[in-house]
Amino acid sequence: MHDFNIAIEEYDAICYRIVDIFVKKYFNKDAERWWVADEVGGGISIDNCYFSMTDILEYMKYGYSKKDMLKRANYALACAYKNISPTNIKNYKKLK
Repeated sequence: MHDFNIAIEEYDAICYRIVDIFVKKYFNKDAERWWVADEVGGGISIDNCYFSMTDILEYMKYGYSKKDMLKRANYALACAYKNISPTNIKNYKKLK
């Protein structure tokens, strides 16, 4: 059980580190952020924009600019309101 607890602490720390890197790239370093339902590694609100950890990783992996990241995030939100699935982050850049 001790190893599991250490692994969880490491997981939490890396999630916070990834979010810090993401925030520095796309937002003001002092951006307000909080984990949805206090679930580290789940959804996160950053200055009233909501992201999953997968989204965060993919925006950085595929080299999105801040403008393109916000444009795609707004597109995904619009799709949610229409109850349709958005194009994934990887392919969204190719469609522009």
